Amino acid sequence: MISRTLRSLFFFGNLFVGLSSSVAREEADGEVWFRRVQAIRDSVASKKTEDLLPLLPKELRGRHILIFDSPSLQEASLKNPRVLLISPLADFVMSFNGHPSQKGFESIETMRFVRRNGIPKFVFEEIFMTGDAETRRQFIDGDKNLTRKEKNNALQDLEERKNIVGENPQLCLGCHRETPRPNWNHYAFWPNVFGQLDDRPLATNLATEIDPSSGEKIIVDNEPAAKALKTFVETLAPNHARYGSLLSLKKQIAVQPVVPYGSPNSEPTFNLRNDNSPLTSFSSDLAQLQFQQIAHQLKTATDPYASRKVVYLAWSCDKIATSRFLSKADNMYASLDKMFSDSPLAWQDFFMNFYPGPGNSFMTPGEWSRELTFFILKLNPELTPLFDIETKPAYYSPIQSLSWAAPTQAKTSAEICKALKTW
Repeated sequence: MISRTLRSLFFFGNLFVGLSSSVAREEADGEVWFRRVQAIRDSVASKKTEDLLPLLPKELRGRHILIFDSPSLQEASLKNPRVLLISPLADFVMSFNGHPSQKGFESIETMRFVRRNGIPKFVFEEIFMTGDAETRRQFIDGDKNLTRKEKNNALQDLEERKNIVGENPQLCLGCHRETPRPNWNHYAFWPNVFGQLDDRPLATNLATEIDPSSGEKIIVDNEPAAKALKTFVETLAPNHARYGSLLSLKKQIAVQPVVPYGSPNSEPTFNLRNDNSPLTSFSSDLAQLQFQQIAHQLKTATDPYASRKVVYLAWSCDKIATSRFLSKADNMYASLDKMFSDSPLAWQDFFMNFYPGPGNSFMTPGEWSRELTFFILKLNPELTPLFDIETKPAYYSPIQSLSWAAPTQAKTSAEICKALKTW
C-alpha cells in the first residue's frame, strides 16, 4: 500500500506539472500554488519545514534565490541564508531560513499574485510550523549566550508569531505597504543577495553600484559572499535538513553572464543568458506582475488622467532629471513626484524597492517603459492608436517561453507625447 506521504507527493507533483510556463503571463494566479502547499503542510505530521520541503514539486525546489542578509521577519546569514522558492511565473513565492537561532525559523512566509473579481493583487500570508516553533523554543531555552531578558523577548516574539494569521496581516503591510507589493530591488543590483552584482555570484572585484534607495554611488565588495556561497553549495547545503531538498543548487555557482551589465558590449547579454540567471529572470517575472497591479491602480484612481500621465512619463515626454546618477530612461521617481505631488495616488508604492527614495527604479532586464505601457493599454484601449502591438517579449530569454505582446511606436515620440498631454 502506498503511504500517505508518497500518495501526497504523487498527487501534488502531477498537479503542479500543469502549472507551468504554458500559462499565459496575464493569467498568472498563485492561489492554487498556495492552497496546495497548505495541503502538503497538513499532510506532514511533524509540522516541520524539513519534512515538507521534499514533498514540494520540482518546479519550486529547482527555482530558488539565496539571501544572506535580510531586513524581513526571517533572518539570514552567509552560512544560513534565507531561501526564496519561486513558481515558474513567480506568481507564488515561499521562503524559509536554516537555523533555529534565526528569527522566523518557525514560519514559512508566502507571497502570491491573485486575481479576485478581475482585480490583480499580491497577498502575503504565513504558514506557521508548530514543530519548528518547538525546535526554536528549545534552542532559545538552551542558548547560554542569551541573557534572561533576551530569552524572554525571543520567546515572546515566537508566541506572537503564532498569532500572525490570515491574509496581509498588519505586520506584513508595515514593509509591503497598504497596497501590498513585493520588496525586491530593481535590475541589475540586488544588495545582500547571492549574485547581487548582475547575477555574477562568484565575482570578487570591488564594484561601483547605485544604491537603490538613495540613488548615490556605493562601493560593493562581493568577495565574502562569493566565498561563502561556494562553501554553502559544496559543503553545507547537501547534508542540511532543509537546504538538502533544494534541486540544482550547483547552478548557483555556475552563474556568470558572458558580458557584465553596463559594459560597452552588454546588449548581447540578453540573448546569452540562460536558466543560470535566477535574479535576472525573477526580476523580469515579478515586474510583469507588479505592472499589472499598477495599471489597475491607475485605472481606478480618482484622477481620470492618471493612466495617460504615467504613459507620458514612461515614454520620456517629461524632461525632468530623476537622479544624479540614473538616467531618465531608468528612473521615474522624481517625475512621478512632480506629476502627482498634489494627488492622493500612492505612487511611491509602485516601486518594489524596499526603501523609498530617489534611487527607486522600474528597471527590468528588458524595456520597462514598453512593458508597463502594454498593461496600461489593456485597460485603456483609447490609447492604443498611438502604438503598434507586436507579439514578442520585451525581454528575450530562453528561460521561459514568453509570448506576451510589447507595444512599439505607431507614431513618432513627439506625436505620442503631444497626443497624451491633454489633461
